[in-house]
Amino acid sequence: MTKEKNKLFLTDIYRHFIPRILLSFICAGILTEYLKLPGTSVILFPIAATFYLLQEYVWKNREEFGQKKWWYCLFSLGISVVLVVCKHMVMQFYDFYSDITANYIEEYTGYDLIAFLVLLYAFMLLSFGMVQLFSSTRIYTIIFENVKAGAKKNTEVNTGGISKEDISGKNCYAVGISSTKWFIILTIVLFICWLPYLILYYPAIIYGDSTMSIGQAIGKWKYGDMHPFMFTMFVKFCISLSHLIGRGNTFGCAIYSVLQMLYMGGIFAYSICWLRNKNISKKICFFVLLFFALPRFWGQHTVSMWKDPIFAMAVYFYSFKLFDLIYSRGKVSKDKKYILQCMLAILVMCFSRHNGKYVALFSLILMMGCALIGKNRCVLGKSLILATVATIAFCCVIQGPVFRHFGILGTAAGAYGVPLQQVARTVVYEGNISEEEKEFLDKIMPLEKYRENYSPGLVDHMKWSDDFDSAFFREHHREFLKVWLSLLIKNPKLYVEAWAMDTCGFWGLSYWELNSYTGNSAMGVPKGPKMLKKNFKIHSGSLLGENSKLNVKLKEYFSLATPMPSVALCLWIALFMILYAIVKGKWRYLLFFIPCLGNIATLLIATPICYWPRYGLSSICMLPVSLLFPYLIGRNVTAHEKSRFDFTIGSKIKATVK
Repeated sequence: MTKEKNKLFLTDIYRHFIPRILLSFICAGILTEYLKLPGTSVILFPIAATFYLLQEYVWKNREEFGQKKWWYCLFSLGISVVLVVCKHMVMQFYDFYSDITANYIEEYTGYDLIAFLVLLYAFMLLSFGMVQLFSSTRIYTIIFENVKAGAKKNTEVNTGGISKEDISGKNCYAVGISSTKWFIILTIVLFICWLPYLILYYPAIIYGDSTMSIGQAIGKWKYGDMHPFMFTMFVKFCISLSHLIGRGNTFGCAIYSVLQMLYMGGIFAYSICWLRNKNISKKICFFVLLFFALPRFWGQHTVSMWKDPIFAMAVYFYSFKLFDLIYSRGKVSKDKKYILQCMLAILVMCFSRHNGKYVALFSLILMMGCALIGKNRCVLGKSLILATVATIAFCCVIQGPVFRHFGILGTAAGAYGVPLQQVARTVVYEGNISEEEKEFLDKIMPLEKYRENYSPGLVDHMKWSDDFDSAFFREHHREFLKVWLSLLIKNPKLYVEAWAMDTCGFWGLSYWELNSYTGNSAMGVPKGPKMLKKNFKIHSGSLLGENSKLNVKLKEYFSLATPMPSVALCLWIALFMILYAIVKGKWRYLLFFIPCLGNIATLLIATPICYWPRYGLSSICMLPVSLLFPYLIGRNVTAHEKSRFDFTIGSKIKATVK
């Protein structure tokens, strides 16, 4: 009997079972630790069971996994590094002015190397499993309209229920939207859902940044480009329109809020109609509508006098234009309406935020790359390329030589947030700095003041300090870059640390507190009624009466402390969807995420603060569509079917292109 038991445990099943069970619990333990999740049995055991099943599944499908293993490895490598780094980086996200005693990096150990390897293995399993899950036929039957399990042979699931006869014709691509009626209805619905914020915080939520634009708009201060000049002109337009009809500055700010509500509502309504035009089911589109209608942070942003909502909506809209470009194999690029919409989106991006032109340029480069690699898959019309180049060039000329000619200038250190933080950390931690370099840095700010003004998560503490010589920095910014580069070569570790601490909120996946972050509005410093009335003749306050019971009750729900999904979470979801597109052979669709990723990239280069949701608002807008992305680009089909029906997802509404 004993011999039989020993033989049983020597079989292949048990030789694999025991190591996999052990490895599953190791993966579960390290993953929960580095994701900063509670290490309770309620969490550990389900995660361990999941990893065991994943190991079994990957082993059974090892050939398929092996074909794309390096892509899974690349994605897992990035996320594993991030988790290890964030585990040791302590940040105070609710007190950005805190110093190096509250924001610091803990020492790494050999255990972190082991943890990294385990995380790498774990995320390779997870990413493969998620890719397979998103490819499930059953899920497709829920997402798409008129798709049923066990459909007839002449219908493919990835076509949204369109028969081969329907999709064999020319130009059968559903781009843009097809229902103007529903576009208008959804815009009105969203406007009504957000209306309580306009009533309770009439005429708008006005921040410190807002007062700069209002002051310039009413002639109180000289025009500048610290906050985009075109944004100031939009504020001026609203106030001038109010005065034209015999009203004051207060009503002008209300006009601003209403126009911004309609603008945001229109873009969100467009995205829902766009999904419906891709044959996404009505139920799913309804849930997307609820995502934009019910969370309070959308209502808050619609009446916030910031340039960020305007910029985010333009980036969001432009992303759909790029998707349609790949979806139609470039054919839509010959349509004049499409080109005009792209140009308008680029103009709004460039003139609503200073980094807009870089986002547009980044998108253009990737767009041309998608067309050049395998020209038969996506052929761009010359008109689109020329129009895009001309629009970006126009924006650069206006914001550069033209603005400088008229004395419309920005801040001296506006684009040097990260470099300033890196130099400051090098001084504070007494890095390798020559006497000549110390002398130069002392002219920007006395060396003994760097420690006092250096906050690892916020450059504003330094650049707005009375000790910071803005005039000298403006005149010698080129010399500063030379010193910065010299110190980079001599102090790479300090530079990497400074960069990580100044940007971590936008990529740190394990900072779960950012998913319930409520300081977005408070950080903008909303201005009180007394200040607005005294300086700008703006009478602000609830239309229900500030002291009324109804107003107090409603503000408990429609507050300014509204939690938002983390930008970092949205970023990693987008990166995973890019991995999905590559693995499924639809890599060109990564262009859909490029505007949002371009925005994040500019933040990683020049952000003034380690986290502020409004800076990455476009990524949060993309969240529901990102989750639907695998179904929008379709499933893999057989080689015979692929030759005939590639790029045929969506409804059978034909595009307007010829």
